[in-house]
Amino acid sequence: MFRRLPFLFVFLLALLTLGVTSANAQEGRGKKAQLLLIPVDNIPPAAEDALREVLRKRGELLSTSAYVRACRARRLKPSSVAALRRVGSRGNVDVFVLAGFLSVEDRTFRVVFRDGETTARLRVLDFQLKSVSQVPRPVQDNIGRELDETLAEVRGTPAPKAGKKPRVTIVGEDGEPRSEEESEEGEEKAEGEEATKSSEEEESASKDEDEDEEEENKGQGSGFAASLSAGLGIGTRGVTVPTPTGFGTLKTNPFAAFHVGLFMGYRTASERRSSYGLEARFYTSAGLKLQDQRDDGTTRTVDSRSQHVSAGFAARFNLLKRERSPYMILGLGYGMRLFSSEAPLTVPGYILSGPYLRPGFYFPLGSGPISLGVVPEIYVITYLTNLEASGGFMAGGELHLRYDIVRAFQIGIIYRESHARVNTNTPDKVKDAERFIVLQASYIF
Repeated sequence: MFRRLPFLFVFLLALLTLGVTSANAQEGRGKKAQLLLIPVDNIPPAAEDALREVLRKRGELLSTSAYVRACRARRLKPSSVAALRRVGSRGNVDVFVLAGFLSVEDRTFRVVFRDGETTARLRVLDFQLKSVSQVPRPVQDNIGRELDETLAEVRGTPAPKAGKKPRVTIVGEDGEPRSEEESEEGEEKAEGEEATKSSEEEESASKDEDEDEEEENKGQGSGFAASLSAGLGIGTRGVTVPTPTGFGTLKTNPFAAFHVGLFMGYRTASERRSSYGLEARFYTSAGLKLQDQRDDGTTRTVDSRSQHVSAGFAARFNLLKRERSPYMILGLGYGMRLFSSEAPLTVPGYILSGPYLRPGFYFPLGSGPISLGVVPEIYVITYLTNLEASGGFMAGGELHLRYDIVRAFQIGIIYRESHARVNTNTPDKVKDAERFIVLQASYIF
């Protein structure tokens, strides 16, 4: 009996080992897939949101913003192999999903699946889309099917070697693969791109491999932030000034107008993507001509100018911790509203100026690339010229409708309206109303 105990012990140990191995396998199959989406810079928000929805149905979507911050701390490009190996592979990722447009002009949308362990390319999908802002449902379904097959390979078989040839599929607008000849051309193109980039990425990865761990926590995505906007539109100006004989009134016809805006500051690495800095805004008329009636009854045409200038501190931060979050831009500074002419008019040229407060709120409309901004504004008039007045206020605001072409480039429409009331020595007040509507383009650095 006792002689058989060693054999019985070995037999039980083998059964236990087999059971643990089987349990681990079951656990691995039952665990949700870990996916990390890495958008390329020129992917529109609508295309990114559609892709995220596809990924969420097939696994757990890891934080893109946290990955990007860690890459920036190491000064690595998030889509590079060096970044995937040094930063992404630490997060137990099953599949990296890189997506972006090869060219916005020809609307070629590329999705690349890379192995989470070796970073090897597994699949390359190219889609010819009709619009860069929309990913049709058939294309989404095709991406989902390819991802299902990729996950089955990654989680059911040993990880592929880094040099394994990726599967390339060229897909049309209907989401179906093209002809075999076109797919072969796409595969050769992908292989050529892979070979061209490989040496640079490997060199970058090896060069950074010996950096201290402290560097990864330094900076956390913080750095210089800037934006530049310019626009063209129309404007109007209406002024009423009390005089000893009544009121002097000036109302312009719609005139051509220009708008320029600039922001320069510092971007923090907080979850809410805050940025702080200095802003300047400028509205001006172009070619404004006014007709003024003289005392003898004759009229004359005078070149004039209507302007609004402001500069101050601005802070932007997201209101929610998510990708397409509503956000706020709080502005505080000093501004001036000017009216001038080349010759004296019934209404003299003057300046109204003072500190302002401008809290702006911007809201994405659904999951698409369009957002709406509501920007109230109030001034306290502390300085004025050429008017027998003692101060007052300006109140109004702006409405913004924006369309994100890509992350760094926006177009939109701004409607601005502001009314000033200035106290005088009489019960009547100086009244000044300005209105602008501008088609604007913005670039975010």
